[in-house]
Amino acid sequence: MSGGAGGAWGGTAAPAPHDDDDLDSPAERPQTTWNPPQQPNAPAPAGASTFLSTFQPSAYQASTSFQPAAYQAPVVAPGGGGEQSARLAALNKKEKELEVKELKLKKLEAELKDAGGVLVKKNWPICLPMLHHDIAGEIPDKSKRVVREFYLCWWALLFILWYQFFCASIVMGYKADKAVASWFLTLVFIICGVPISFLTWYRSMYKAAQNDSTASYIFFFIMFLVHCGFSIWSTVAFPVSSAKWSFCGWMTAIAAFDEGNFPGIIYIVGASMWTILSLYSLWCLKDSYFFFRGKGGVDEQKKAQEDVAISQFAAAQQGNGSQRV
Repeated sequence: MSGGAGGAWGGTAAPAPHDDDDLDSPAERPQTTWNPPQQPNAPAPAGASTFLSTFQPSAYQASTSFQPAAYQAPVVAPGGGGEQSARLAALNKKEKELEVKELKLKKLEAELKDAGGVLVKKNWPICLPMLHHDIAGEIPDKSKRVVREFYLCWWALLFILWYQFFCASIVMGYKADKAVASWFLTLVFIICGVPISFLTWYRSMYKAAQNDSTASYIFFFIMFLVHCGFSIWSTVAFPVSSAKWSFCGWMTAIAAFDEGNFPGIIYIVGASMWTILSLYSLWCLKDSYFFFRGKGGVDEQKKAQEDVAISQFAAAQQGNGSQRV
């Protein structure tokens, strides 16, 4: 019937519609391809074929979660802790040095304030500087000669006191039971006599010449007279039972020959030294007396007397010539 109906309309029968289930198979789906229009005159971009051949969409899938990179602590090289401790030790050392310098600066400031604004450097003695001593820089030119004379006198005293200790040591080798007290006394002369003589008569002479101080002159003359008396006593060396060998003077030298020729000779040398020192000390005392009275010392006094004598002689010659005329 259907066939007849179809034939009655004079056409072919329409195809029956397909169910959706029949199109689920990919083989049954109509295959369509799309070819983009090509421009024959436009060249293809450089590297396009390479990019298309290597492009993989699966590698560019979007990520739905964000994960930040984990923090990694810096790696400390072996021995880094020792280097840091060394730097810390160096910093501590520098800090201590700065503290020491700061203390020195404070000490210098205090000394400068005590000195009244003039800071001098301690330079004497050279082995252990305790005070400042500079004849060339601190003493006026007219007084340098006199100060140097007394400086030489002090060094001569120092040398003789040590030589006297040597003489007492020699005698103690001959008579140990009778020379021990003398040996200790010569040692006391060195320990006490050297600094006392320097700080009393020589240092007072130095200050008197430096500052032209009358009080320093008076103190110097008193203390130097004591020194001259001690030198004369040591030159004679009167025998004292408890300290017979402590002075190497002439009387002790004569008694030393009873112990042997060698002790006698060394005591004779010591007595000669004390004699020279006594004479030189008296000459320095006279020179300083004339100098500080304003007459210029012994040498200047002699020169002044010679000038006066020459002027008197010239005046007398002129008077004789005028009388003849």
